[in-house]
Amino acid sequence: MTPPKIDDVRANELSTRDRLIAEGIQAFTTMGFEGASLREIERSAGVSRGLVAHHFGTKDALWRECVNWLMGQFHGELERLRVNLGDVSPYERARVLLRVYVRFAARHPEYTRLLILSGDDDSERVRWMVDTWIRPNFAFYNRMAGTKGNDSDRYEAMTVYAFMGAASLLFMLPVEARMVFGVDVTDESFIEEFADLLVAWVGHEQPTGSGRLVSALDRAVRVVRRRPPPDPA
Repeated sequence: MTPPKIDDVRANELSTRDRLIAEGIQAFTTMGFEGASLREIERSAGVSRGLVAHHFGTKDALWRECVNWLMGQFHGELERLRVNLGDVSPYERARVLLRVYVRFAARHPEYTRLLILSGDDDSERVRWMVDTWIRPNFAFYNRMAGTKGNDSDRYEAMTVYAFMGAASLLFMLPVEARMVFGVDVTDESFIEEFADLLVAWVGHEQPTGSGRLVSALDRAVRVVRRRPPPDPA
């Protein structure tokens, strides 16, 4: 489910703590950690001043609870797949996982905003997020898709972030996409067609004779790797 919006529900349907997390997610993924104001979060949540301190103690602790909620939504989808895809081939698992990521990015653009705003922050807080959520989720994909060990960290980083950028940028620019192309990126049929496109481009093909799972993106990496290093200036 999407983070609860205070305007969308009656005041008594969310606890004070849940309201603060909902508004904290919006603030932290829009303004960043430093830019987010606890007073504005309390005001948007419609609660008394000082209740962030009462429920969470510190701004850092609220941020971590917001990360736990948002990352937990994605992790929950992965866990459901782990149970349901236990007997499915790695090839099929990879395709399903890619589709799940596209759909999640479409429903939760705040997830991508969080990654972008945190990605250049070399802090203990962000290292906690990476160790608690990001690395385990990458490891889960590699185990399910059977891709661990296919490439060095250098080229794994290239393929992972190429896909993440392709899968999520569109859903962070809904107004621009509507103005330029007249499309509604929140439309379910649009999301499914976009997922089809991404899986066709990035998704793994059937195993080759070597048993290696390959994709168009994998082949592009191979081309880059075969290039000689540039001459020193």
